[in-house]
Amino acid sequence: MARLRLWHVLLGLGVTAAVWPTAGSGQGTAARAPAGEWRNYGNDEKSTRYSPLDQINRDNFKDLEVAWRFKTDSLGPRPEYNLQSTPLMVKGRLYSTGGSRRAVVALDAAGQRALRDQRGGRADVRERPEADADEAERERATVYMQGLAEDLPVKSRAADILIFLNSFHHVDEQGQPGALKEAARVLKDGGLLFISEPLPEGPYFQLMRVAHDETKVRNRAQEVLSHAAEAKQLSERTLSHIDTVKLKDFEAFHDRITAINPETRAAFLEYEPMIREDFERLGRKVDDHWEFDQPTRVHLFRRS
Repeated sequence: MARLRLWHVLLGLGVTAAVWPTAGSGQGTAARAPAGEWRNYGNDEKSTRYSPLDQINRDNFKDLEVAWRFKTDSLGPRPEYNLQSTPLMVKGRLYSTGGSRRAVVALDAAGQRALRDQRGGRADVRERPEADADEAERERATVYMQGLAEDLPVKSRAADILIFLNSFHHVDEQGQPGALKEAARVLKDGGLLFISEPLPEGPYFQLMRVAHDETKVRNRAQEVLSHAAEAKQLSERTLSHIDTVKLKDFEAFHDRITAINPETRAAFLEYEPMIREDFERLGRKVDDHWEFDQPTRVHLFRRS
């Protein structure tokens, strides 16, 4: 059976790049992670930040001791003195970022043994095995790497499909045309390039715009994609749809925005009363969460 080689490229998403499928797509019902696991920044797609575990409680918390430490000094050209990370727990493995280059690290949760660390640039690249493989085989066959969107650590003509999911606008403006050319290099002839990009419009965009305005970078991404043919990427189809962003509450929105870009914390704090008003004005309260519409455009290209 032919092996389908699919590469998934995410930028600026930090440790979430270590988990498949990608959280926060806004489609369908958000499933709670199995007990003992923490698969997203807020634990689940609604960012409830809740786990039913009760082994540690207020009575024994004072008795906790450090079991092990993992030093990140070797992850980058210099030690990192302001390391902030929310580790993810998936199937007994801790995934986190570390070092000045924010390398993704997989750790054995029972001890400090590093299972794998991937050092490099800002793009996280994941290889998916064939769709009909069982879960254990997928786990063994998945490979995590880091690099730049303009310089992917992938052999030429190695991929059938390449995906940018809400990440292309995070590539430096000068590097976006190069990222399309790099995609052409790694795709096989006739290979597919799937790019999904949020548009600079809609309730969710308006909500985040006060603290984190992406108008320029989102418009620039669409402009570059309109010239994709120059990079041997022929447009197969373009469609638009509404992605629904689900948040438990205003605090979950704060955590989401400041986690994506910590530099927004000062702006968020300065304009918090205004943002809070916008949250209730632009959102829809549905049961135990809030929903916000985000217009999104999907581009499907075929490598010529």
